[in-house]
Amino acid sequence: MPFHFQKDNDAKEIEFSTTFEEFKYFIKSAKERTGTSPSGRHYGHYKALLKSGETYLETIHAIMELSLQHNIILRRWRNTTTTLIEKEPNQPFVHRMRAIHIIGAEVQFLAKNFYVTKLMKGAETKELITDEQYGGRARRQAQSAVINKVLYYNLSHQMLMPAAFMDDDARACYDRIITPLSSLECRKWGAPYALTKFTNTFIENQTYSIKTGHGISQGTYKYTTSDPIQGSGQGIGWAGPRWLCSGDTCSRIMAKTYTGMYFHDPTYSLKVRKQGDYFVDDTATGVTLNTLRNDQKTIFDQLNFIEQLHSDILFSLDHKLALDKCSFYAADYTRGKLKHEHKLIHELPGSILVRETHTSTLISVKRLQPF
Repeated sequence: MPFHFQKDNDAKEIEFSTTFEEFKYFIKSAKERTGTSPSGRHYGHYKALLKSGETYLETIHAIMELSLQHNIILRRWRNTTTTLIEKEPNQPFVHRMRAIHIIGAEVQFLAKNFYVTKLMKGAETKELITDEQYGGRARRQAQSAVINKVLYYNLSHQMLMPAAFMDDDARACYDRIITPLSSLECRKWGAPYALTKFTNTFIENQTYSIKTGHGISQGTYKYTTSDPIQGSGQGIGWAGPRWLCSGDTCSRIMAKTYTGMYFHDPTYSLKVRKQGDYFVDDTATGVTLNTLRNDQKTIFDQLNFIEQLHSDILFSLDHKLALDKCSFYAADYTRGKLKHEHKLIHELPGSILVRETHTSTLISVKRLQPF
């Protein structure tokens, strides 16, 4: 098995069962206005049951546990309603819609309990997640990744270290997750076989309908052997952790190249080596001159190498870089007596050509001025 799929020695396999207290806490914390349960069992019903006594909820929890242990997907769990939200208000373009899946409240509990509360918490405690990952992690924010990017740029300027940076965007990342491959990835953080089998079985048994302003469609679509539906989809608790696992795999592989960015203080007592920062489907990668490989002559060569590798890894995981939405910029300096000016594009010529993995076409990535 490839090293990036192997289970970490420090990873402790999580227990594949839930407690009634966990289910009760989930119901208490759930917001009633959150859309859920195409079957009609929304959070308000569960909260009402909780106030009227715990007997009914205990029975529901017992049914869930029996289903888990025997890998049974209840009929009401299979129905999934997909609603489309405009990415730009009042601009309902088909290619600019965000698909949100509405699933059963009980499945949402299972997804968040196993993947968010247990799997992610265990991986964080054991420090199994690569430092480049920011999306979906406790005590990490999108602003932190942005601040890092500013700091990389400033350090390059202070050290007069030529560098190049690229902003990447993966297309429809949650909808392109290969179900069995992602389950294999999650094993490295301690997901038990029974959990991955349940997740795979659930996704293969989902029946999707579409919700619009005219109501819910009568027709449905689902997984078939001839047309296997992949992806975890936005709106379900395990989608974020499963995509994060793919991002972690990507940064593990890229770290083995020993390229990327390398910064240090004047005494070399503090050293930082990173490939960039990932926040869900947005990635900011960077390279510095002091990490050039033998087959590379410029920072453009190195950035091209890193981005092609990044694109190929995502392709192998069935993801795709949206190269039309990517851009890069290079930082080099003209030294002056009082300050050092950034070289503009015409003073530092160079380009990035990334091979489009689906068509093998070379795509020229848009370059921005360093300011």
